[in-house]
Amino acid sequence: MTNKFEHWVNRSPDVLPSKAKRGQRNAVAGAGQEALLAGHILECAVGIHAYRMQLANGDSVIGTLPGTFNGAGGKVPSKHNRVATKGIHGQINTPMNDQTNQSAFPRAARQHGIAAATAISALTVLMCSCGPTAVQSHETSNNDAKAVLASCPADRSLNSRTSLDMSGSRINHPLSNPEHEALRTVVRRTVICGGTTEVSAFFGSVASTAPLYSGKLHLDGATENARLRREPALTASVMATIETNLTKLQSAANAVTAGGTDILGQLGQTAEFEKQLDPTGSVSNLNVLLITDGEDNATLHLGTPTLSREQALAIADEVDVPDLSGANVTFIGVGKTSNGAIAETTYVDALKAAWTRVCERTGATQCIVVTDPASGQ
Repeated sequence: MTNKFEHWVNRSPDVLPSKAKRGQRNAVAGAGQEALLAGHILECAVGIHAYRMQLANGDSVIGTLPGTFNGAGGKVPSKHNRVATKGIHGQINTPMNDQTNQSAFPRAARQHGIAAATAISALTVLMCSCGPTAVQSHETSNNDAKAVLASCPADRSLNSRTSLDMSGSRINHPLSNPEHEALRTVVRRTVICGGTTEVSAFFGSVASTAPLYSGKLHLDGATENARLRREPALTASVMATIETNLTKLQSAANAVTAGGTDILGQLGQTAEFEKQLDPTGSVSNLNVLLITDGEDNATLHLGTPTLSREQALAIADEVDVPDLSGANVTFIGVGKTSNGAIAETTYVDALKAAWTRVCERTGATQCIVVTDPASGQ
């Protein structure tokens, strides 16, 4: 029996590869792994692109947006990439017979390694931007928009009018965060359902009413999803216009002669607004939002802090009210001053009772009178 030690001593030169050959094999193996990795990354990128196209749902604009995977837009490998990939496989199958190739190949392998690392980085960014968190956020927003759409009046538009009380000290702080969100909710609902919205500020009498925004809102798109994807941008644009005009109005407020605060007059203007848009009352619904402290001292004379609930109801029963049949009317901020302080409970209750009674007498379908709006309401 041959001694195993003798076997190792007398082994042929080919049993133990030289350092050069080991370097060549390692280079080939490394390049092969990089090629496989590059192929896997490309496969993932194509899959992500397919998912992006699925989200686009046929939208011609979104569907043609460039990707971020590589110069080919993250879709299919470019001619350069196809040549490079073919070059890798060609180098793997090329025998290393001379020092020139032996030196050149590791450089090529390193170059492809850098390319692979770059591709990994790009893919990581792409995965982050289209990953579960972003998709979940998109789906949540989309589902919420669909819920709003499902509540829109069937075969009718949805008009809205908001009146912002800027009388007295409210000029310095016309909108609290909850009030701003309530206004945004009204605008967004009109955007999704389709209709005309008007937002105005008033300093006292009807004559002092100043427009902040007025326009017809409509979402374009071939499909429901395509239309709803445009909602955030349109809502944001409307709100930006309102905020810009509100800032300008605050700067010019000193030139305004307000007189008594006529909140009831704003309800009258709202009735005229809807009558112009829908004379027969058959083609649209109306949402009404009044952001006010409720202290009408021009018509109802509700500015007395000692006002009781019974007195407030008696006043509300005596005044003439406009016709807002079928409308949804919401008062927010009632009983609250611009600095956030709330009046005595008995006085706040009296104000709420008065405006609830006035609203009910207008024929409105829904009347909500609150100091602070619920989130998203």
